[in-house]
Amino acid sequence: MLKPPMPLAEAQEAHVVFMRRVRKLSEGTIGSYRTTYNTLIGHLEGLTVPVIPLAPVPLTTDLLDPELIIDYFANYVSEHCNDGTYAIKISHVRNIIKWLMTHEYITWGPNPVDLLGDRKGDYKPARIRLKDAEWMLVLKVATAHHPRDRALLLAARILPRRINEILDLQWGDIDWEERDIRYDNKKARKYGQQMPLDPEAWAVLSAWKQTYEELTGKEVRRTWYVFPAFFAAGYVKKGRKRDYILAPTSRITTPSRLIRDHLMNAGVYQRQMGWHSLRRLTGNAVRAVARASGRADSLELAKEALNHQSTAITSIYMDHDEQYQEYKAWRLKNRIVPDDLAAQIPELAHLVAPPSHPQTSVTQDTAEGLATVVSLMDRRRTAG
Repeated sequence: MLKPPMPLAEAQEAHVVFMRRVRKLSEGTIGSYRTTYNTLIGHLEGLTVPVIPLAPVPLTTDLLDPELIIDYFANYVSEHCNDGTYAIKISHVRNIIKWLMTHEYITWGPNPVDLLGDRKGDYKPARIRLKDAEWMLVLKVATAHHPRDRALLLAARILPRRINEILDLQWGDIDWEERDIRYDNKKARKYGQQMPLDPEAWAVLSAWKQTYEELTGKEVRRTWYVFPAFFAAGYVKKGRKRDYILAPTSRITTPSRLIRDHLMNAGVYQRQMGWHSLRRLTGNAVRAVARASGRADSLELAKEALNHQSTAITSIYMDHDEQYQEYKAWRLKNRIVPDDLAAQIPELAHLVAPPSHPQTSVTQDTAEGLATVVSLMDRRRTAG
């Protein structure tokens, strides 16, 4: 017997409790589910399908229908998500529908996600990687805005950490003597992790620390955020910019808007670009330097730098266009079919170099033979 209809927003909260207490999912995964719930609700509440007219908002569980789910993927997800996010949405919505069926909020039956066909063929994936030249343009824009934004952009380029891990940093997390930085990987539930305070990070953070103290007029405290939010003081008037004052105990809460504004002002913004674009750029830089120094385990080093669970995840971050060009250059100069086999294949035989003959072959033997004959004739003349 079905339970009374429940607003989908309330079903979301009940499902979140289930995921947190029963399935023990990480807060990052739960947040991703929340995003799927919110986009699904927002799309369906503003939709009118001729087959099933929607009742007034809020959307309730009894109004969910396979036609609505299919429309959500056809007209929203396919237009706004790349292949990876599309697959995540498929998994999320499938689990959401299954959970609603299991708890008798909707009638048990075939999962509408399984009725989806192939996604639209005209979809073009977004370019989510930044190039070094583009990053320099973004850095120039951030520098003109405020020294904090410049330091944050530099830190995100040098430290291969997620933006939330960088924003959570406090000055007490930096061990200047041991050259270590402590941080919490909340996504993987790993707390008290360490990353090296390398010379580049040292230079950036120490310079920002000095500027930080000049802006606040005080020596930094251990509990102050390294990259804090602003107090927006004053009002914008003609010919006068807004004054931005550091709020050392306040954390930045809108990092996505911050980086999007800088990307757009630099003229390099494309759909789905953000802080993770810098993380990918840093991961590729770590691997490139490791390979240039002769390290055979360059992908392992990139995995360690990005703090991934496996190299399979790290390989997704790598710039495969650059790797393809390297492979192409190597492949054009090298053959992989052994010469003895290639010589037996008519199509490949012309690629095999003909065997080289040593200098002591027929020509040298003939010359030695002639020299011997001449020597014998000379001896006969002498004897006669």
